Amino acid sequence: MVVLVGVDGTESGRAALALAASQAAAMNARLVGLHVPPPLPLLSGMSTDMVARLPAWREEVEADAFFDTAAAADGAGVPWTFQVESGAVSTVLRRQATSLVASLVVVATGTRHRGPHRCPARRLAASCEQPVLVAEPGGEAGGAW
Repeated sequence: MVVLVGVDGTESGRAALALAASQAAAMNARLVGLHVPPPLPLLSGMSTDMVARLPAWREEVEADAFFDTAAAADGAGVPWTFQVESGAVSTVLRRQATSLVASLVVVATGTRHRGPHRCPARRLAASCEQPVLVAEPGGEAGGAW
C-alpha cells in the first residue's frame, strides 16, 4: 500500500505530511513524498543577482521538502521514498497516484490561491481516481474529496 503526499517545504506542506504519515502508519503503508518544483517566476524586471539566486532557492525548497518527508515518515515509523517531478502540481500528483496505485493521496490547500479553481488540491480532488484527503491550513483535515 502507498500513501502519496505532495510536499513543498511550506507549513501547509508539513501539515499534509503529518496527516499523510499518520494515515500511512494506520494503513501499514509506505509513504511517498512527491515534490513538484515551483515554476520559475517571470525573469523580466529581475536583477541579475536575483536571477542568479533562483537555482539555489529551488534546491533549498527541494531539500526542505526532502527533510520534511524524512522527519514525518521516521516520526510515524513508516517506510518512505521521495520523488521529484516537474510539471503542473495536480497533473503530476494524479499521474503518480495512478502509477503507484496509491491507496490515498494527501495534499494541502494553498493559502495564496485566489479562487478554488486555481488551487491544485481542488483540481486534483476533482480529477483523481484515488481517494484524496486535503489538509487545511492549520493542520486539520479538510476531509476526503
